[in-house]
Amino acid sequence: MLRHLKKKFKLKKINNNAAEKEDYESLNQKLKLIKLQAQIDNHTEGQKVTATINDVAEAVERLTGIPVSQMGSSDIERLKEMILVSKVKLLVKMKLLKLFHALFTP
Repeated sequence: MLRHLKKKFKLKKINNNAAEKEDYESLNQKLKLIKLQAQIDNHTEGQKVTATINDVAEAVERLTGIPVSQMGSSDIERLKEMILVSKVKLLVKMKLLKLFHALFTP
C-alpha cells in the first residue's frame, strides 16, 4: 500500500513539474518508463516476455539514433549489405595481418 502511494505521489510530482515547464513530451516518456517499471516489478520468472518488431525498432532508435521505424525494406537491405561488406573487409585485413606477421617474424 505504501509503495502504491509513493508511486502515485511520484506521478503527481512529475505531472506538476512537466506542466510548469510545458514539457509534455518528456512527461510522456517518464510516464511510459514508470509504467514499464511497474510491469517489470510485477513480472514473475514463469511469464514469457516477447518483444515486437516495434519494440526492437524503438530500442535501436534510442541507442543508436538511427530512425529504424522510418526505414523502408530497401534501406534495411542496403544497410545489411554495407555491414556484410564491412565484415568481409575486416576478415581480409585480419588475414593479411596474419600473413605479414608470419612472413616477417623470425
